[in-house]
Amino acid sequence: MSRVSSGIWIKIIAGIIVGLLVGAVATYFLYDYIRPQPSPEIEHIKIGVSYPLSGVVAYEGRHCLDGTLLAVKEINEAGGIGGRYMIELVVEDDKCDPTEGATIAEKFITKDRVDIIVASFCSAVTLAMAPVAEENDVLFVNANSIADSITEQGWEWVFRVCDNSVKMSEALIAALVNDVGWKEMAIITSDDAMGIGSATAAKAEIEKYSGASVVAEYYIPRGTKDYYPYLTALKDMKPDGLILPMDAMDGAALINQYAELGLRDVGIGISGFGGFEGSEDFLELTGNNAEGLIDSTMYSPFIEPLNPRYEKVTNDFRSLYGYSPNKYAIRAYDSIKIIADAIERANSIEPADVREALLETSYTGPIGENLTFDDKHQLHRIILIIEIVDGEHIVKFQKLV
Repeated sequence: MSRVSSGIWIKIIAGIIVGLLVGAVATYFLYDYIRPQPSPEIEHIKIGVSYPLSGVVAYEGRHCLDGTLLAVKEINEAGGIGGRYMIELVVEDDKCDPTEGATIAEKFITKDRVDIIVASFCSAVTLAMAPVAEENDVLFVNANSIADSITEQGWEWVFRVCDNSVKMSEALIAALVNDVGWKEMAIITSDDAMGIGSATAAKAEIEKYSGASVVAEYYIPRGTKDYYPYLTALKDMKPDGLILPMDAMDGAALINQYAELGLRDVGIGISGFGGFEGSEDFLELTGNNAEGLIDSTMYSPFIEPLNPRYEKVTNDFRSLYGYSPNKYAIRAYDSIKIIADAIERANSIEPADVREALLETSYTGPIGENLTFDDKHQLHRIILIIEIVDGEHIVKFQKLV
């Protein structure tokens, strides 16, 4: 936390907490509202949903759940999937804890008897839950975990809808090296599956470019507040820029300390790794300190809408919850929509039928048209490279990966 602006931080964080509490009430009533009512003409498909709704990444988990609920609301209010299946959710809080996640996966399968599992945010939790689903032939759709290892296991029943660390690295590092001119880079990230996987992918991509290198890397627990020791060391090293595969709230704390220590003033740039610039609360916490940030993401609510679908989901989310969605919300939204599309095409909720339909997915959503899964069950996605310039969010380029 900034040594000179702790009072401002307290006020901003208090405002965010109030906003989250108000939004949480809206989420609760929406969850109750969309719960399908018994009907002899309509069958139910039960989906187990697990995200971190408490703990250090509850902010991200809340976005994931709200994106999920928006998609379910749209589907159920339209009469269900193909007019035949209504979605029923079983929601759990995995707290970004792998042990908790594995227990929840067992509960979903043995007690709740869900048809499909959609989870999670933290890669370590997804890596704990997915094997349980795989062993029981239960479809598992990962909405928001980017560790590349998730789609390297050869799992038959596991699909990933979000972009992964390797694909994000391809787009981001190309922009930083070729367009921005970075050669020497440092990485600060979390000491877990997401952070280690993202750093590994970024380093491998950097090594492909002649003269480019990683001069320092730091792996730090999520929720860390004091980044001064690492930033002070980097100020002396003077790399061209910092790459930050971090959650939005951790990233906000780091970037404020980066600005306070004057790293930008000595020519050290900053790059997110997946959507800082698309987070309303991150921008409120950092203000002008985020100027010049370069980020890779698949969605931002602050750019010109890419198409009418993009604009509609952004506006619908804001109208429903009173705040802007970030990429986590849209990934979760897409996950439910892709599942619904597969069920409608299969005209069945039998696991094998839905799995085969998922393999034939050609999804047109808010971002991208005719998106397909590869042979590892990884969805091809559009990656946007966005820079904050004079407070404006400018799309530098976009790439299908």
